[in-house]
Amino acid sequence: MESLFAFTYFDLHATALQRGPEWFQKPQWPPLVLWWHDDTGYPQWKDGVYRHKHLHENGPGPFAFTFKSPFDPQGKASKLDKAQLQKLRNTH
Repeated sequence: MESLFAFTYFDLHATALQRGPEWFQKPQWPPLVLWWHDDTGYPQWKDGVYRHKHLHENGPGPFAFTFKSPFDPQGKASKLDKAQLQKLRNTH
């Protein structure tokens, strides 16, 4: 999860995100949804839409969550490893 966070919020992608308010209206829904996926095929668009709707309507939980309120693969509430994030930031 830390690597995904680093990709999303560090470097070039982060630069683009900083300009988001110039390009988009403030979203009414969470800006993204995260969930753990097993190795049985790729998630489909409809899976993301369903989980995003679930997150919007129910808040974060093991089924659909955000970086601010993450859950581990076993469904337990967790936190991002700040030391790992710092290491990743330093490599970018």
